Amino acid sequence: TSSTLTPPSTMVALTAFSTPIAFSLGARLGSRQLSSPVSTAVGLGGRRAVLRARLFWSAPALLLPAAVTMGLPRLFTTIYRALVGSRVLNEPVVGPTPPRPGADAEDVEDAAGAAATAAAAAGALRGDILALHTRFLSDDGTSVDYEGLRASDAFASYVERTRTLGALSPALLTERQRLVLFINIYNMLTIHALCVTGAPSTSLGRLVWTTRMSYRVGDHVYGLSDIENGVLRGNAPFYVFAPPFGPNDPRREVALPEAQPLIHMALNCGATSCPPVRYFEEDNVEDALEAAAASFLNDDANCAVDVGGRTVWLSAIFSWYATDFGDGTDVGVLGWVRDRLPEASKKRAALDDLLTSAGGPVAIKIIKYDWSLNT
Repeated sequence: TSSTLTPPSTMVALTAFSTPIAFSLGARLGSRQLSSPVSTAVGLGGRRAVLRARLFWSAPALLLPAAVTMGLPRLFTTIYRALVGSRVLNEPVVGPTPPRPGADAEDVEDAAGAAATAAAAAGALRGDILALHTRFLSDDGTSVDYEGLRASDAFASYVERTRTLGALSPALLTERQRLVLFINIYNMLTIHALCVTGAPSTSLGRLVWTTRMSYRVGDHVYGLSDIENGVLRGNAPFYVFAPPFGPNDPRREVALPEAQPLIHMALNCGATSCPPVRYFEEDNVEDALEAAAASFLNDDANCAVDVGGRTVWLSAIFSWYATDFGDGTDVGVLGWVRDRLPEASKKRAALDDLLTSAGGPVAIKIIKYDWSLNT
C-alpha cells in the first residue's frame, strides 16, 4: 500500500497541512450556507442542511490522512464495504447455540476436530445439495429451476442446514478442504441468494449483490466476492478494489496462499455464460477441476480458435482475471488455455499451430458475457 511508500514525515506534513485548510474551507463554506434560502430556514431542516454542508466540505480533511495511511484502494474498498454492508442468509435463529456437529466443543480447538466438524457439516449439506441438484438443475448443470426450487421443501431443508456452517472452524482446515468447502459454498450461496432476491439487472447491481449476499462460516461473514477474491484467489485485488481482507482481518488466515485459476471454471454466479454448477468432493477435487476447465474451454461459447484470422476468442473471465492465468500476458493466458484443452481435441491442435507458427502475433478477442439468468 502507499503507506509503505510514503515516508512518515511526509504523511505528517500532508496531514498537518491539509487538515486545517480543509476544515477552514468547510467552516467558511458552511457559514456561507447560512445565508442561503435552504440553510436559513427556521427549524431542524435548516440546521441539518448546514451540518451536511460542513461535513461535505470537511470530508477532505477526514479522508486525506486515511488515504495517505491506508492507500486509496484500501480506503475506497473500506468505504464501499461500509456503505453496501452484508445480507447474511444463514444467520442462526435466536436461542441456544447449537452443538457443533460431529465433534465435541473442545475438539474444535485442533485441526483434527475442525476436520471432523467440517466433514460432518459437509456431509449433512451434501445430501441436501445433491437432492436440489437432482430435482432442480439440468443434467449438465447449466440451468436451474429457481421457481420450483424456491417453493420446495428440499430448499427449506437446505436453508435450515446452512445454519450449521456457523459451527465450522475454516482456518483449521487444510488448503484442499478449504478449496472444496468454499467452491461449494459459493455456488450454493449464489442459488440461495437468487431464490431470495432474484437476479440483479445492472452492472452496479451485480457488483453490490455479490458483495452483500453472504453466509456466516465459523465466526465470520463471507460474501460471494469475499469467497472468490478473498479465499479462493489468495486475497487478490479485483477491479479498483483492494484485496477483500485487510491487514487486520482475521479472515486472512482462511485465504488460500495464492490464486487458484481453475476455480474460475467452477464458480457459477447465476449467469448463462458462467460455468455449469457442480458439486466438488475433496478426494478428487484436482481432477474434477481440470475436467471442468477442459469442458468449459472445449465449448465454442467460451473458447474459439480462428486459425485463418490468427485470433482466439475467449470468455470474458480471461480478461477480468487475466493475472490468474499463466503470467497474465496474452501469451501466458493462451498457454494456460492450451494446457487445459483435451489433448486429442482439434481446438488444442489449432491453438498449437497458432502459437508455434511464424505467421505473426495471435490476437485475443473477448466473447460478450451473457448475464441473463441461467434458467
